[in-house]
Amino acid sequence: MKIHVNAIPMEGMDLEKDIMPLDLNLETKSVYYSDKVHLKVHAERDKDILSADCYLKTTKTQICSKCTAEFESIVEKKEKFIYQLTGEHVVDLSDDIKDTIILDYSIRPLCKQDCKGLCAECGNNQNIEQCNCKVKKWQK
Repeated sequence: MKIHVNAIPMEGMDLEKDIMPLDLNLETKSVYYSDKVHLKVHAERDKDILSADCYLKTTKTQICSKCTAEFESIVEKKEKFIYQLTGEHVVDLSDDIKDTIILDYSIRPLCKQDCKGLCAECGNNQNIEQCNCKVKKWQK
């Protein structure tokens, strides 16, 4: 999202936009988006400082690190970005928005807190059905 600095009135301005996750290069092998990134921004300018209060919301799909099931979660963030203006007439928020979303990625995503994962012997998803395999004590 680009903000044209000279277009900001004294009281500030509100902007709203939907951005495709592909445009922000957000998707990975284990994270993809089923929804656009909805962005609301309130921008204010004071001399050579631009302040942008941002609210973003989207839905991402991930793969559980224990049971390999896909699950959706809502991403909802509020951030404030401050920019020092040095003769710039347009400020692009895209990189900061991308970083805000990516920093929220879990290293070990879980479909639910008490995910039981897969059986080490037969590969059965223990969240759906308990198997009768003889799992060694050291694996418990």
